[in-house]
Amino acid sequence: RKPTQMLRRLFMLSLGLSLGLASPAWANLPEATTVPAYAVAKVLLKRGEVIMPEHVTPGTAPLNHRTTSALPTVDEVIGQEVVNAIRPGAPIVAAAIRTPPATYKGRTVSIRLRRPGLEINATGRALQDGYAGDNIRVLNQLNNKIVTATVIADGVVAVQ
Repeated sequence: RKPTQMLRRLFMLSLGLSLGLASPAWANLPEATTVPAYAVAKVLLKRGEVIMPEHVTPGTAPLNHRTTSALPTVDEVIGQEVVNAIRPGAPIVAAAIRTPPATYKGRTVSIRLRRPGLEINATGRALQDGYAGDNIRVLNQLNNKIVTATVIADGVVAVQ
């Protein structure tokens, strides 16, 4: 736009404001919003640590222009894994936690093969972390072969 057009728009806006014909968007914003009890770290939470009840406390405070959905409650964070370290006294944001993997690298897992009328179970070792539904590499300890398996539950994988 040309500078004269911009000046004209600015003049019209300021004239409208002074006459009470228009109000800026920020005039309708609340001063502060009180967020329902969100989780606050009591202690230093390190990356990879699973959050326990003694690690968190509820906190409420007026927060300006914050998204309340990004602040989970104490019940929502217990049992979650820390993605990035969280300082004591800091609110725990949703982006800083995740559901822990169903199986971890190096853990002994039960390998299942199911077909109609047939079920075979074997013991293996997970070669990578995996969440439910993920395909991971598993070392079959019976024949020392690496197979790809789908994580079913905590310590249980299935091969196709």
